[in-house]
Amino acid sequence: MLGAMHMAVFLVTAVLAAIPAYYCLRRTDEGRARGAVAYLSGFLFGIAAFLLLPTRDLLLSQSALLAAVGGPVLGIMRARYMRKRRARLKQRQRDLRALRARQGALGAR
Repeated sequence: MLGAMHMAVFLVTAVLAAIPAYYCLRRTDEGRARGAVAYLSGFLFGIAAFLLLPTRDLLLSQSALLAAVGGPVLGIMRARYMRKRRARLKQRQRDLRALRARQGALGAR
């Protein structure tokens, strides 16, 4: 039962830490310090989640702190993956439009 409790505390803290980091990087396109701001906001949310969870056991506290540190990294990785995916879809649409325009120009000759 102790293992399930560790996993629950870890997941709750990691998800709460990953959400602000994900939205900081997913919604903005500019800025040099986006990654740092995203990580710090996620870390602060993770620490807040750690403080709000009733963890009296030292091992539960350690797993919550580990999730507060690692959660923003997961949010950042997910946001960057989604941005690259969106860019690939846009490029694919541009390529299809160019191909159709080329085929239409060849058919008009």
